[in-house]
Amino acid sequence: MKRFLKWLGAGLGALALIASVLVVNAFYFRPFSIKVFYETAFMKYMLDDPETLSYMRLLEPYGITLHNNDLTDVSPAATERNNRLTRENYEMLLKYDRGKLEGQDALSYDILQWYLKNQMDGIKYTWHGYPVNQMFGVQNGLPRFMAKIHHIGSAGDARDYIERLSRFGVKFDQVLEDLKLREEKKIVPPRFTIERVLDEMNGFRDQAAEENVLYTSFLERLAEVKDLDDEKREALKNAVLTQIESSVWPAYDKLIAYFEHLKETVTTNHGVWMLPDGDNYYDYMLRDNTTTNMSADQIHDLGLSEVARIQAEMDAILVAQGYTEGSVAERMLKLNEEERFLFPDTDAGRAQILKDYAAIIDEINAGMSKYFGRLPKSP
Repeated sequence: MKRFLKWLGAGLGALALIASVLVVNAFYFRPFSIKVFYETAFMKYMLDDPETLSYMRLLEPYGITLHNNDLTDVSPAATERNNRLTRENYEMLLKYDRGKLEGQDALSYDILQWYLKNQMDGIKYTWHGYPVNQMFGVQNGLPRFMAKIHHIGSAGDARDYIERLSRFGVKFDQVLEDLKLREEKKIVPPRFTIERVLDEMNGFRDQAAEENVLYTSFLERLAEVKDLDDEKREALKNAVLTQIESSVWPAYDKLIAYFEHLKETVTTNHGVWMLPDGDNYYDYMLRDNTTTNMSADQIHDLGLSEVARIQAEMDAILVAQGYTEGSVAERMLKLNEEERFLFPDTDAGRAQILKDYAAIIDEINAGMSKYFGRLPKSP
């Protein structure tokens, strides 16, 4: 028996050693398998991005939740670190022999090569662009993440939420460091962007803590958590209010003050063509967003031709229905005034709306298999 246990221990030790070698090989050298490389490259990005990990919930099924009390580092140092990782992954990918790949492996190689090469081309424009703007940024993205993505199914999740609120100051300081670096490089948003961001942040900041989405969304989800006595529940609620007052509001105040400073220094509403090397940056962003090599003029002309084509088709249908006066847009608005195109504003009308939409969904589902090889089990 002792001999058996001795051999078992040696065997387990050997397996552990082999596993360690494989992990080290995968993370620090070229993995033996390109499939392992794909997964390793993905995980290197993910492990440095706790917010995306929370969004994807890849680790939670295995009981790993350490990332759920942290926020993603967006400092200039983290940005440079990601740039280095992009270079490393691109160089590593090129070490594999594309000619030996086929099928899905070849397709995965081509997609990843295109993506990484595109990212590499954009490194020279790392500090171009406006990470805080009228459409997205930490000022609205982080509250949305906390309210919609951070999962609260237990007291531990609630404590993680509070811990994340306490780190708003760190996150906003990282954003400020990034923005000030861009300002030094003469990369600042146009004036209208600054004004809209200020309006948004001031509106968010002017709310009472008890009315803010960071608190109200927490209450809604905490109400679903069972096995919490009233005393603990109240303590968690109060802790959220405390963090909003002591961490969240000061973070917004600092970012608001910085944008007030920018407002005083920016006098124009120039676009990205006014940035350093702005024309080439504009061309790069076109490629990045369209995955084509079309020029701005070509894309603009394509847009005009598509609008003309679609309007001609709409015009023919409208004329066939007796609508001949006015522009296509004006005639479309008239359709909204005709009773035959409107559902009655009654319970029966609302029921009919749901029935008609359900029929559309059934029609779509019936044809999905023609276009997708793998369908979700959930409706």
